Amino acid sequence: GKGGKGGGGGGGYGGRGGNKPFWTQFVDPSDDPRVIAWCRETIAAFLANGSPQLAFDSLTNPERNTLRHLAPQMGAGWVKLQKGVHALVKLSPVDDPAATLARLVGSVKHSCAANGGKCSASVAFRSLPAELVAYTQATLRLRSLKELPSHATC
Repeated sequence: GKGGKGGGGGGGYGGRGGNKPFWTQFVDPSDDPRVIAWCRETIAAFLANGSPQLAFDSLTNPERNTLRHLAPQMGAGWVKLQKGVHALVKLSPVDDPAATLARLVGSVKHSCAANGGKCSASVAFRSLPAELVAYTQATLRLRSLKELPSHATC
């Protein structure tokens, strides 16, 4: 194969027979074992310490995408704080899943009301408090609020 796509295979890209489009390196988690190991260690260390949030401002694309991918699987949330700054967030203990889901829906309704009665799923998601983002990602296993109706029991 040509193998030229993906910047010469840097960061584990261009592998798998070279059949991945170039742009996937900006969204897909890394398949480089070193990046995956670093991300797993970072998330595990974060979950073990007492801090509710751990911010990152100088991640590579593979690191950011892999942290975003692994965090919910390991019980943490992943939020964008501002341009170029992302954070791992801890999942708060949930005693009442129905009440937490109701809080989530209420937060979405509030966000939409604040935007004139209508807003996109991405706008509503970005307006959620960090603990609800973590709950949505790690407990409900949702990547977008567009998937929320499948969890709502109305």
